Amino acid sequence: MHSFWKIFSITAFILILSWILGAVFYFFFWRISEVYGLTWKVKTILLYALITLVLFIGSFFLSRFSSGLWEIPGTIILRGSYCIWIISLVLMLQYILSLWIKVPVWSVTVAMIGIVVYGFVMRYLPKITSITIENDKISQDMNIVFISDLHVEYTRGTKYIQSLVDQIKQLNPDFVLIGWDLVNIAKTSYVPAF
Repeated sequence: MHSFWKIFSITAFILILSWILGAVFYFFFWRISEVYGLTWKVKTILLYALITLVLFIGSFFLSRFSSGLWEIPGTIILRGSYCIWIISLVLMLQYILSLWIKVPVWSVTVAMIGIVVYGFVMRYLPKITSITIENDKISQDMNIVFISDLHVEYTRGTKYIQSLVDQIKQLNPDFVLIGWDLVNIAKTSYVPAF
């Protein structure tokens, strides 16, 4: 009986998530057609949203559970789906603002491109923040490095890990603490870099 409810809850979660993703993708294509003056019919928008949803779900499984050549297209399509999420947020903001003020189409286009480029560039540039903590219970100075949210995967693999390790070594830490979201896809090829 326990396994039935587990399967049922997982299936329900996937179905609800699929409906939410489908709605976001529908909104994306609807706003694109509105903002750029395209004359798409509702069936066309639904078809684009459904195709994008299938690509998103398929690419998620390709990039997570496959290896070799299938991992590359899965990761690329998944990144494209993430871009649609970000662009959808910008389009939602533009739609809300357009209720009160006129927002030019070119500004929406520049904002979408800027946010996507910023996200792709910043994911390869780790942020280093120095914090000094004073405590009477600690008798000596310590240098502790805390890292998190590495999200190691195909596009950020062994070379990325090695560059992070080199940067951490330059900080000369006494301890290295590793937080959550270390890897998206666990591969044995990453082990030597760690």
